[in-house]
Amino acid sequence: MMNNSASKKDEYAGYLNGEPNMNDTFGLYHQFNDEKTPKYQTRITELHDFFRLTLSETINVTDLKELECDNEKVAKFRDLMPRMLNNCRELTQRKSYIPFDSEASESDERQKKFQLLHQHQIVLGFQEFCNGMTKLIIEEHVLKFFLKCDCSHDLISKHWTSFYNLFEYVLGALGPIISYVPVNYPMIRKELGFKDLTVFQYYHFKLFECIKSKLGKEFPTLVTASIHHYVRMFPITNIILEKEVPMLRIMSNCNFRVESLSPKDFYMKTLKDYFNKEPTLGLKLETFKNFKVLLTRNALLASLFLPEWVSDANDLFISHLLLNKKSISEYIEIGKDTYDEEKKRYFRTETYFSLLMFRNAFEARNMLKEFKGFCDDAISEKISSAYGLNRDVEKLFDEVVQLANVDHLKIYSDSIEYHLCDLLGSTSKAIEQYVKYFESHLFKLVKKVKTTMAELSRDNKMKYLYDNLPILRLKFVNLPTFPSFFERSIFRKTILQSDQNSAFIKDIIPVYKDCLMELFKERIITNMSQEEELRYRDQYQPYISQFFQPVEMIADLKIKYTSFLSFYENIEAAVNLGKKYNENDHSSFFPLVFDREKIPKVFQQTNGELEKDFILPQGMDSTWNTFLSNYHKDNKAQNSDSSKKDLYPMWNLHHCEVESSYIIPDGGCLLFELTLFQTCVLILFNDNDHLTLQSITERTKLAYKDLILILKSFLNYKILLRDSNNSYRINESFKPDLRKVKNGKLRVVLPRNTSMQTSNMGNGRSSSAHHEGSNSQWTQELLKACITRSVKGERDGLGYDRLFETVKQQIQGFSVGEFKDALAKLLRDKFVTKDESTDTYKY
Repeated sequence: MMNNSASKKDEYAGYLNGEPNMNDTFGLYHQFNDEKTPKYQTRITELHDFFRLTLSETINVTDLKELECDNEKVAKFRDLMPRMLNNCRELTQRKSYIPFDSEASESDERQKKFQLLHQHQIVLGFQEFCNGMTKLIIEEHVLKFFLKCDCSHDLISKHWTSFYNLFEYVLGALGPIISYVPVNYPMIRKELGFKDLTVFQYYHFKLFECIKSKLGKEFPTLVTASIHHYVRMFPITNIILEKEVPMLRIMSNCNFRVESLSPKDFYMKTLKDYFNKEPTLGLKLETFKNFKVLLTRNALLASLFLPEWVSDANDLFISHLLLNKKSISEYIEIGKDTYDEEKKRYFRTETYFSLLMFRNAFEARNMLKEFKGFCDDAISEKISSAYGLNRDVEKLFDEVVQLANVDHLKIYSDSIEYHLCDLLGSTSKAIEQYVKYFESHLFKLVKKVKTTMAELSRDNKMKYLYDNLPILRLKFVNLPTFPSFFERSIFRKTILQSDQNSAFIKDIIPVYKDCLMELFKERIITNMSQEEELRYRDQYQPYISQFFQPVEMIADLKIKYTSFLSFYENIEAAVNLGKKYNENDHSSFFPLVFDREKIPKVFQQTNGELEKDFILPQGMDSTWNTFLSNYHKDNKAQNSDSSKKDLYPMWNLHHCEVESSYIIPDGGCLLFELTLFQTCVLILFNDNDHLTLQSITERTKLAYKDLILILKSFLNYKILLRDSNNSYRINESFKPDLRKVKNGKLRVVLPRNTSMQTSNMGNGRSSSAHHEGSNSQWTQELLKACITRSVKGERDGLGYDRLFETVKQQIQGFSVGEFKDALAKLLRDKFVTKDESTDTYKY
């Protein structure tokens, strides 16, 4: 708003009392008047009166249409114009003299003489008279307009078009007179002040000079308000804009600058400030959904001022919403937050907008490198923030899953995978952690379905699971080794929780396969439904290769997942056998029988390690022998293939639940989850208060180094105590860490280096350590990840020696043979190819 003080209004009102104040015009009149020539006096007076008549007839006009339709006034101006033009001709061609003093000799008297004025001076004088009269008319109209709008910037902007139309009418009425000299005397045009401007542009310039002189420092504010008047106009159409004459368009035509800026630069500056401050143009979903509409509207507005501004105005709009890291980061965040409470799932932001539009905007400006950098920075910040100093893996994968869900076109999936693997140490560790994360969520979802959705049909239950599973859409899901991580986890959980009453056996196993197939199935891997695939293939053909897997890869993956299904069926068969045996025998023994080739290799042992050379606790031997007898008898009677196979006990994988005397808060006895070998040791203390290491060795026949680790596990949990004489005893005041107790059970974990122990006693007896993994397997996975990462970053590929050195810089402690094996597997699985012509390896 302008200054609305009474003094300011009074200042304007001083010019407008009743009739127009034309006192200043008399000065111009007398300056140009030629008193000695009555004929010229009459002509000057007539022109002077015509200017006054024009002002008096237009100053109080409120509706220009009425003035244009007033035939009497129109006729008056039309009838007077020929005479006024004749006066212009007479006055510019007249002869006029001015006195000057001449000095004679000292004896002669001074004599007054007259000198004939040059026509050039007469013409300039006439034009000065016309300019001055026009300027006074402009000032009167401006002041009247300001008072009418109550000095409000918004009202002035709103009524500007009607004022300007009146101004154009006034200039049109005076046009033949004020343009007489420029038209008829073009040689002195520059001296008249027009230079590169037309006559009407010149008076437009004077109009804005007048407005600026009245407003002072508030003038830029008025221009800004005039721009906002159109920017905020709603609705806006070509029909509406055709009737508008914006202030900035006229200023641009007459090259009038605002704050030392050209009209275009001032518009761009105002538009940029508007984009940054206007809440309706904030970085939110609605803005991106209506992006094309807003961009079209922005172009329409720019064309209202000047069509040549459209390109720059749209560039500014695109730059504000697309060409910066903040917008990319905010858009990704918007996609994460678009959660449908009713359907309990994220909906696809890509339905309305796509990161591909960001990419295209950058690519069109040769800024693709900056786009990739912005995406990578945004992903890095989000992932690092989620992981935090506390190394919160759960929160990390929550973030990663949501980020991948937003990126349906695989724009930044490589960045997600790179930073995820970088934070967790390697691709293998990232997959391993994801498996734990996936299973944790699956268990929670199954529990929720069981407790709160029992009335739903199985199909609806499965649909709920599919919709809410945290499916990770990254490339490493396509690794041939990816299913093997799930195989290990499922196998391990099966042998750890092999109890028909456990939630895993009763609730998880039945739905595990279906849920994993949802994760593994082809359309999830490519992240496209059939309908989307057809749409994207038509619309985004140049980018198809980024997110569609090659046919060969899909075929290989199908083989891998078919193998996984076979593995899973073997798990189900083993669990069903255990359930059946429990039902018939009513014992606490839950046997699991697998085909050896279906057991993950990291859990297998050589035949020599399968022989029982330790002492089973009392009662277990007879239970085991009874089971073996019944198993062979049943299979022989059924004439099954199993009867033709040998049955080997995997002692290192046997687990037991041992009841303790400690009472947990729910009133039951705490159960220890132990390996078979831990059980063999702990059960000795039922009959002995103190036992030495030597006596434990003799009674269990366990390997010495393995026994040390087992005892250490009990000492770590304070289940056993060691006396000063190196004997061991039960801790009578044992209190478990209840945070580690789950479902009334405490798992006593062996020390981390257990899997690395390969103890061999002097008598040749094998180590009885509880193996649950293989270092060699992990080394293979790490090597494959490093090789893939190395060749991925080299467009021209890497030779064998350079590839080996590059991998060696990333990890240590592997042999040449292990490196060659990993490379061979990658070549076999087609993750790496070899160019025979250059002898290089490529991704």
